[in-house]
Amino acid sequence: MRSLGAAKRRQGFMRTGLRNGLWVLALLLLSCVGPARADTTFLNVCQRGSAADVERALDGGADPNSRASNGMTALMVAAGRNSSPQVLSLLLKRGADVNAVANKGITALFLAAVMQRDPRHVTLLLEAGADPNASVGITEEISPVSILIGAIIKNGEPSVVRALLKAGANPNAAVRMPIDLSKVESLKALKLKGDFAMSMTALMLAASASSNLEIVTELIRAGARVDAQNDMGMTALSCAALRSQSPAMVEVLLDAGADPRIKDQFGQTPLDYAKDVPALKRVLKRLSSR
Repeated sequence: MRSLGAAKRRQGFMRTGLRNGLWVLALLLLSCVGPARADTTFLNVCQRGSAADVERALDGGADPNSRASNGMTALMVAAGRNSSPQVLSLLLKRGADVNAVANKGITALFLAAVMQRDPRHVTLLLEAGADPNASVGITEEISPVSILIGAIIKNGEPSVVRALLKAGANPNAAVRMPIDLSKVESLKALKLKGDFAMSMTALMLAASASSNLEIVTELIRAGARVDAQNDMGMTALSCAALRSQSPAMVEVLLDAGADPRIKDQFGQTPLDYAKDVPALKRVLKRLSSR
């Protein structure tokens, strides 16, 4: 019974730690993208106006590479806040720098990828030469976040992820995120000490939410390693069993070759994490025995 209780506590730590880390990452991404400081007349037009409005401003002498006080360019403001892809197209044709960088490494493509569900924004920027593997340095505690991971965490639109992968975004991109120990109650029982951080690949992050089934499929198709392990020994299948608890997600990963017998640093396998979810356990047992 004691070993069963210890296993439950370990599962609680992994589940809570994963949830906490994802929450911190999503919150910090949100702090990066808004609200925009469109503190010039032209940037306000780029943020809220039509393509005709922007064209009039440019014809009147507005600089397509003008910046706000926080370093955001006109193209960045339009990429993140204007719903019209025609505005982006116009700015690019008039000479806007597609790879200009603002504070923390923010680019127009990063903003479009995390804020626009219409893939045309991302596609226009990629076709103009935007770097799909640029990254943003959110804080010192978190390693730089790739545009692909930003799109998965903050946006979740499969067509945006597909466009990034098609343009060469690394499907095995990873981020190292901190776990706020003050919010992980099970640490007290485990008697763990120190500061913990958890590295997560794009596939692990996507597999942690049941709504990301199509994104997981796209990542696998693009070459994501299904059995990659992080510093806690977790795999994408572990994340699916712990967080999304989606039989369909588990099935996609197993069909791609994920190994349900891989143990994490606590000796737990995806099957162990699925014990409390009967439907998940049945899928894992049925498919892993093939």
